[in-house]
Amino acid sequence: MKKISNPLTIIAIFAGVSEAFATGALAILPVDVQKVFVYFVMLFPTMIVVLFFLVLYFKNWVLYAPSDYENQDHYVNINQETMKSSVMLELQSFVDKIKSEGANISNETAEKVKESIAKRIDESSEKTRKNQIKDFLYGNDGTCKEIAHACGIHPSYAQAILKQLEQEGFARTSNDHAGAKTWSLALP
Repeated sequence: MKKISNPLTIIAIFAGVSEAFATGALAILPVDVQKVFVYFVMLFPTMIVVLFFLVLYFKNWVLYAPSDYENQDHYVNINQETMKSSVMLELQSFVDKIKSEGANISNETAEKVKESIAKRIDESSEKTRKNQIKDFLYGNDGTCKEIAHACGIHPSYAQAILKQLEQEGFARTSNDHAGAKTWSLALP
């Protein structure tokens, strides 16, 4: 059986199953309740469609699973950029509010704060994956593909982090007996 990972498929299955059960339940309800329940059975799918299109219009990126992208790094980048932009909008409104209350903050200072926060957001997402890979390397050696699978990330993203770790002196590569490139902890 194929794994269902796409949110659109999950929404469709939920809507179909709930409509099937609602239609089945309609036959066993008393006549006076059936009149009200018919409206629910008709309005429920309409409500789902309206909500779906609202989500599609305002937050379309949430309807895609990482596996929907040819390069899963794009999924990570989109979600990271979305988070960063929402934090930046919130920060801008906060700065505007402080200025309107009479605080003396220069535009240059506000921009420095924004840049600092954007940098921290970027670092926090990388540190998490980097720490996952470090934790893996503490107990194991493995190819980039094995490490990526163990950490739940795309191999190209794992490769980029492994190269960073190698430059930092934390990881090293060697070739195993089959000639595959194996990553391990760089011990002093």
